[in-house]
Amino acid sequence: MPDIKLRKFPWPFQAAMAINSDLDNTCSGECYTTMMDYLNSDRQTPIGKGLALETANSIWFYNNTTTPQVSWFNGTGKERNTYTARLVELMQSGHIDTLHTFGNFNEGGFKREHALAALDELEKLGVKLPVWVNHGNKRNTQNIGYWPTFFGAVPSAPEYHFNLVKEYGIRYFGLGKTTHILGQDAANNPGVYFKNNLQKALRYTKYRNLPESPFDLQNRLMWQTTLQDGSRIWEFQRWINPWGGKSTTNLPDLARQLDPKYLHRLIANQGYLVLYTHICDGLNIQTGIPAEVRRSLEYLSALHKDKILLVTTTARLLKYYEVSRNINYKIITNGNQADIFIEPQLSVLNNSYQVTPNDLQGVTFKCKPTMQVTLYLGRERIKCTQYETVGHKKMVITVPWVSLPYPC
Repeated sequence: MPDIKLRKFPWPFQAAMAINSDLDNTCSGECYTTMMDYLNSDRQTPIGKGLALETANSIWFYNNTTTPQVSWFNGTGKERNTYTARLVELMQSGHIDTLHTFGNFNEGGFKREHALAALDELEKLGVKLPVWVNHGNKRNTQNIGYWPTFFGAVPSAPEYHFNLVKEYGIRYFGLGKTTHILGQDAANNPGVYFKNNLQKALRYTKYRNLPESPFDLQNRLMWQTTLQDGSRIWEFQRWINPWGGKSTTNLPDLARQLDPKYLHRLIANQGYLVLYTHICDGLNIQTGIPAEVRRSLEYLSALHKDKILLVTTTARLLKYYEVSRNINYKIITNGNQADIFIEPQLSVLNNSYQVTPNDLQGVTFKCKPTMQVTLYLGRERIKCTQYETVGHKKMVITVPWVSLPYPC
């Protein structure tokens, strides 16, 4: 057997994360777009010099509450808000990737017709949002999952809409599970082992009466789940904090969540992480980003620029995770030559997914430094880059990870 192995993360990163922000309490379109410019561009913004990260945001279409919220439509009607042209650009570029349900229905009122109108709007725009995240209190009966007030995937309920969501093409679902373990699918070191066992104990004590566990007991980033209508989906969990207590998950709280000591622990744990936050909740454009939050975000940006910690969108992280952990490949060698043939069909979710060359971004193989490796997807040769590792003990062949162009 040739000495060729699939690497866990895109080369040369040692861990990977996404900032998954719910847009609750984003009070204006200006607040939303200014924060996106600050996180993703490298230009001067009203709240500071851009960080040149790669992050995405969430969207909803309706606001059926009395509080000011950013939404596509004004209220629950079909009149677009004034800032939607910029939101279209961000959706098309991949910098909005999450449907945070169809809207803020914390005061009730969701109907299947809301889903039909919202998805029709997305189809007209030619935009596919790959990620769904549940929202809000028990009056949000549109939510998906097994809690008593979640009817989005219950065929007999008037709120049932999952067949529409499935046909539209949403692939990844955050149904409410949150974890305190710093890194999912992490190395099984003592800290990860202890906290995972602590969460398991809590499931059967403090949380024993809940309809399902509030976190994944195997500390996975993503797994396959069957819904009430029999559909199979990818469900993922989000990380809330490492200290185990409650969190405000707003902008000021981000300083603690992204404390450098926690970022380095994530790297040491070699984990994946989808961070749960409300990054515009607490933002005041006039007073700017709190100093301690700015420091944490700048440190995160430095780790990303130094290619230590990959920071990307939720959709891209979950796609990389899905593909890299489920691809089948065979290796044919001839002396120092090796051909790696990746099967184009991915057998997941009870069906077959056709892998594209773009889906392979970041996929990396390690091999002996003397080997010449060629990578194929089916019969199509894939453009790769080869690097020698530190000390020249290994060589890696990687499909380059290309950053999303940010629309200015």
